[in-house]
Amino acid sequence: MAGDQEIDAQIKMLDIFGRSQAPNAGTINVVYQNNENALEVETMRFDPRMAVHFSSHGALQGRELDTEKLRAAGIENVQSSARYYAFPDFAQAVVQDYNTANRTATQLYNQLTTELGYTDRLSLPQPVTDISQYNDFSGWETMSRMLQGARDSAMKTPGFYEDHIVLMDQITPALENLESAGANARSLSEFHFEHIKPPAPGMEVPAFDYNTLRANPTGGSGTDSTLRPR
Repeated sequence: MAGDQEIDAQIKMLDIFGRSQAPNAGTINVVYQNNENALEVETMRFDPRMAVHFSSHGALQGRELDTEKLRAAGIENVQSSARYYAFPDFAQAVVQDYNTANRTATQLYNQLTTELGYTDRLSLPQPVTDISQYNDFSGWETMSRMLQGARDSAMKTPGFYEDHIVLMDQITPALENLESAGANARSLSEFHFEHIKPPAPGMEVPAFDYNTLRANPTGGSGTDSTLRPR
C-alpha cells in the first residue's frame, strides 16, 4: 500500500518546546542570529525518543557546529560534550517533518475514504518551504480532524476494521505524528517571529554565515550574504 513504509519508519514526535523534565531527557542546542544581529543559543530539552529523532535526522547529519568556534565567536557557556546546530538547519528538519506528516495523513485519508466508498479526494498539500511561513502551518489541524472523522466512520462500519487492519493500524500513529509535527512547526515559527525576524521593514541584515562555525564546513543553510527573509 502506498505510503506504508514511510509511515512505519516514522518516529512518534513530541512538541519541541515541551521542555521534558525527564532525568534522561536529551538536549539540542540551536544557535541563531537574533533580531538585534547577535548570536544566541536556545537549549531545547526533549523526550529521549525525540532527541534521538533529531540527532539522527538527515537534515542535521554532518551539520554540527564546532564548540571551539562557538567560543571564539563570543558565545558563553558552551559545553564541549553538547551538540549545537544552526537555526536554519534545525528549522529545515522541523519543516521536513511537518511536510512528511501532513502528506502521509492526506494519503491515508484518501485511502480510507476510498475503502469506505466515498468519492471525495484531497489533493496532496503543497510543501512548506520555510519556517517563517507561519500561516502555512495551520492546515494540519483541519487534516487531523478529517482523518479522525474518517477513522471514526470506519470503526462504526461493521467488519471494516477486521477487513482493513493494515490500513487502520496506521491511522493513530499518523495522527500522533501530524499533531506533534504541526505543533513543532508552529512553535518554531513563533520563535522565529519573536526572536529572529527583523522588527521592522528596512531593518534586515545579511544572513549570518553559519558555515564558519561548522565542524566540517560544507556550505548550505545560512551561508550566503543575502538579506534574511521577512
